[in-house]
Amino acid sequence: MPEPAPNPNPTPTPTPAPDWRAGLPEDVRSAPTIAGLKAGTAAEAVAVMAPMLLSAERMVGAEKVAIPGKEAKPEEWAAFWNRLGRPEKSDGYEIPKEGLKSLKPDQQAEWIKGLHGRLHELGLSRQQAAGVLRFFDEDQALAAAAEEKRVADEKAAGEAALRKTWGESFDE
Repeated sequence: MPEPAPNPNPTPTPTPAPDWRAGLPEDVRSAPTIAGLKAGTAAEAVAVMAPMLLSAERMVGAEKVAIPGKEAKPEEWAAFWNRLGRPEKSDGYEIPKEGLKSLKPDQQAEWIKGLHGRLHELGLSRQQAAGVLRFFDEDQALAAAAEEKRVADEKAAGEAALRKTWGESFDE
């Protein structure tokens, strides 16, 4: 069998387009954001990077708080917590307007004074502290109600046992 004749008009092998990053300075070209960009052409790169640029511009104007590093000093952490809403001093916390129903008024002052010191030490904001106090109060109210029910049930069971033992003589 004869070999086929070569194609008189061979399809030219496409030459790869030059990398669009080639014209960028080396430090820009090697930056992870640019080096990892999935774009075959400069136009594709612009289409991908334009939303990134707009997002970055919005973030530049936003208020930011830097998180202290591992070796940060206590003063740096204090400034950080204060920027997040912690009062400057522990007496800056407030009791929720509805008060704490689970504590008697004479118990509240001393307990809350100690708690405020701990909340401040932990960096809680006023809003977080109020939420913790509300949670504590609700939890204590539920626990007190459960205890009252347990005592009432125990009392009723004891009375029932005595009635059974003493019969009609119980009411005398």
